[in-house]
Amino acid sequence: MSEAFTTKSVHWDCSSRRQNLAQRIYERINARMSLQKDMDVIDLGAGTGLLTYKILPHVHSIVAIDTSEAMLEKLKEKRSGEDRIRTCVKDISKESLHGFYDGVVSSMTLHHIKNIVTLFEHLYAGMKPGAFLAVADLLREDGSFHSDGSEGVHHFGFDEHELRTLISYVGFKEVTFEIVDIIQKERCQYPVFLLTAFK
Repeated sequence: MSEAFTTKSVHWDCSSRRQNLAQRIYERINARMSLQKDMDVIDLGAGTGLLTYKILPHVHSIVAIDTSEAMLEKLKEKRSGEDRIRTCVKDISKESLHGFYDGVVSSMTLHHIKNIVTLFEHLYAGMKPGAFLAVADLLREDGSFHSDGSEGVHHFGFDEHELRTLISYVGFKEVTFEIVDIIQKERCQYPVFLLTAFK
């Protein structure tokens, strides 16, 4: 997947659709979660930092994790001396986290991860008691969302009941699920959900 995003990273932030989606996801996370200035948070699949930089003013620090070094390089270009963001090239579905965190946010990353059970288990193990999880992604779709090809796409969105069951199985509690935006592409609409839960 990281190779597929190397070329895309150059113009990633030019999309108003991506910018608007990040804003909507941020607004709902900020409304649902009690973000605090002493929190250390992970942005899973941070990419160029569209969500990272919106969450940062409300927390102590963010570890921006992605499998694409090119995407994280674009994030670092925007950092301009900001030392509260640390980048990490890593696949959390294959490697455990180092340290313990107060929360995890993620935007449009889950469908790129093959083994989401192991992913959530690794996240859960690296979260402090009471830490929050806020994950946004596509509702189940027919595979047409990625019109430029499905390289690096392991799930055509997610079913609410199945995802709730998986999250609860891992150990997360107080699971909520809501539609936060609708992506319009050509003649199709793709709902985007936000799932929140706590350890």
